[in-house]
Amino acid sequence: MYQFRKRLDLTYIDASPDFAIISGLPIKQINGKTDRDMHWGRKGGTACHKTDLMALEKGFNKSTEIVHTAIGWAAVAVTKKRINDVLDCEAVAIPHMLEPEILETFSPTSGIITPYGNEPLSITDMAIIAGRLLKWDSKKFEDHFGIGVRNRGNKEKNLIERFGAKNWQDLLERMTHLKVISAMLTLKEHNYLSL
Repeated sequence: MYQFRKRLDLTYIDASPDFAIISGLPIKQINGKTDRDMHWGRKGGTACHKTDLMALEKGFNKSTEIVHTAIGWAAVAVTKKRINDVLDCEAVAIPHMLEPEILETFSPTSGIITPYGNEPLSITDMAIIAGRLLKWDSKKFEDHFGIGVRNRGNKEKNLIERFGAKNWQDLLERMTHLKVISAMLTLKEHNYLSL
């Protein structure tokens, strides 16, 4: 179990030794640090910050967070309680979740490996899928990713064929079922992807 406490300004007061291991900091250096100083916040990820604010506002928050720790990606069930001027928190690792396993395969140059026949999904592939989910028009694809209509059409057709899907809707359902869409959103939230 990972335990930690934060002040109302969301700086850490203290933490358990297990928490120090996943944070990437020695236990004596945690006091006064923020999530941006921890391993999961160094790329600017804000997942933990959002749930902290919810706990401060409501007095309690329970959530599942996917974080990039000093020892790899992890899914944790987190309980945060506001007790006077302190945010008291506990987190428990959730074993055998598919999303952290997918995230462990991530590389900025090659993308991720999906559980579907170990098919690689490049950054461009993920951008195309995200754009389709967000219903972007051709101009937005071109402006955001530099992918022209013709190139995008070829890549979309290739993705459908590679994953044995009938059409785009079928492909998106498969990607959602395999937690690939969720993994992509986690990478975006932690600033590993600019979707």
